[in-house]
Amino acid sequence: MRTLAAHLLILAGLLATGTAAAGQLRLENTSGRDLACWIEGASAKVVVKAGDAAMVPAPVGEVACEGVGVRGLAVDADGPDALLILNGQQTRSLSALMYSYIPSGSGGFAALSRHIVTTFQAANPEILLNVSYTPRVNRYDFATLEKTLAADEYHVMEIDTLFLGHLAGKGLVVPPDGLPDVIPVARAAVTVGGKVQAVPTWLCTEVLHSPASAPIAAADIAKLPDTAGDFGGRWFPLQSFIKADISRSKDCQASLSAGPPDPGQLDRLAKLISACPPSTPGGRCTKEGFSTALKGGAKAVMGFTENARDLGMPGKELTAAPVSWGRCTAPILYADALVVSRAACRTETCLKDAKAFQHLMAGPEMAAYTALARDEPTGSPPRWLLSASRAFWDRGDVLATPLYREFRRIVGDPRARAFPNAISRDRYKELSASLCASLRGRVRDYPCKPLPKD
Repeated sequence: MRTLAAHLLILAGLLATGTAAAGQLRLENTSGRDLACWIEGASAKVVVKAGDAAMVPAPVGEVACEGVGVRGLAVDADGPDALLILNGQQTRSLSALMYSYIPSGSGGFAALSRHIVTTFQAANPEILLNVSYTPRVNRYDFATLEKTLAADEYHVMEIDTLFLGHLAGKGLVVPPDGLPDVIPVARAAVTVGGKVQAVPTWLCTEVLHSPASAPIAAADIAKLPDTAGDFGGRWFPLQSFIKADISRSKDCQASLSAGPPDPGQLDRLAKLISACPPSTPGGRCTKEGFSTALKGGAKAVMGFTENARDLGMPGKELTAAPVSWGRCTAPILYADALVVSRAACRTETCLKDAKAFQHLMAGPEMAAYTALARDEPTGSPPRWLLSASRAFWDRGDVLATPLYREFRRIVGDPRARAFPNAISRDRYKELSASLCASLRGRVRDYPCKPLPKD
């Protein structure tokens, strides 16, 4: 058992910089009286003076402040900081694990987390909110997602909806009591078997990024111009094949039946990859190299909408066009959504608190703050995230940017379809293994990584 002296560093006041070294828990007391917290694993309590702050070094997973327990802090020595703002009024807590695969600046998500906490607690002063963007939880591993939602740790978790049907089928999530005003494709993304299972936050799809001085119009993947992109890895071939399968017919219906992938669809995907093989380390068709491709002379970069931030060009100098994967020319969009853990959120009060958080995060104000990177220094480029909120797409500050006006046409397309959210884990893994084997036979040295078997 560590001693208090070894475990805690008490600061004399709020840090002048407003930030702390990585891997610490920052406790801030905004009340008019001293408040005490017990740190899991520590032998004594820490008293945070009124109007003061305290820093707790890693590791920290759980604390109890004035009788209110908080789990899911996930403070590691080499991970991001955590923040708890104590106001002396809190009677319960809420922990949210957010999707961490969105663009961030050099400061990570510290400023964004602070804005979320202060905004939520201003409207809900009786709730102590913990917001975690920890990267230690793999959001693209079935077993990890199951384990995390089955634990009494995070009340709310932001996931990619391609896992939603699996998690809902396991009984791990609580369906929301109503949705905020979201666009139709976002509602479709969180509907499984006719029932809404989550609150959508962000949408995403592949587009062709090209210079505004030489824009590229929408194109079929088999007829792309000189195009770069991140064409390797684990999920690109799998998601690309599923989109191609959906696009086999004009009605945009996925078959995804059991058995090996369709050879014709494999040939189309292999043609795309062969035109820009990702086997060269640092090449313009790798995760490490695609960001400089436009400046290096490529006519276009195929990537997610938020990849516009990686291309080193102001948004006004870029255009974005949808990519067609076959006979179905409708945009096919991925989605992120907030689910409520059935294991962690077991009371009506918790469900009410979770709903308040879900609606805040899915609302147009928080979406604009996040998407336009207002948590980052002045002049920082937007994150180019696509909000599920209908009102987001009517905001003047969003539509003031030409690139967002182009994104609006994509998400607002009445033909837009949501990426499938009810594919089984076994089918995903079967497809992944078969795809990698088939593509390696068609594309020399293709660096495909099938999903793990377990």
